[in-house]
Amino acid sequence: MVKSKIAWLGVFCFIAFIFLMAICILVLTEQFEVLDSFSLFGMMGCFLFCLYFLLTEFRKRADVFILSKNQIEKRSFFGIGYAQHFDLKELDGFTEMENYSKKYIHLIKNGKRVACCCNFHMRNYDEVKKALGDNLVFLGEEHYSIKAEAVYLLKL
Repeated sequence: MVKSKIAWLGVFCFIAFIFLMAICILVLTEQFEVLDSFSLFGMMGCFLFCLYFLLTEFRKRADVFILSKNQIEKRSFFGIGYAQHFDLKELDGFTEMENYSKKYIHLIKNGKRVACCCNFHMRNYDEVKKALGDNLVFLGEEHYSIKAEAVYLLKL
């Protein structure tokens, strides 16, 4: 059994975004009437950016994988979110994508991505990749495309 281990830098970023959102909410609720329009739009923009980042990057790419003999369990939001179970037989395989220093593994089912993990969010990325390679078919490298990634991240 192999379990992906959370990288503390990813958790720090997650907590920092939540903290920044809390500060924005506090400033907007306590100082709303005295803020000038530039500060108001700045705070709203910062809050919306943090919310967007939490609902995309951390929802889609900060998955924890638990691999057993017959199945893979995927837990979102660094393992504190919802869990999904996939039988190894029902998955097509996995792909890998590289963007600068980040590497992503995508589990593929029926030609679509169903789970993703990233070396930024995971300490034992290479161990998980090797375990997946032992149990699933490697479907090849994916090329990074900003448009394709934006569609993937925004899809519910």
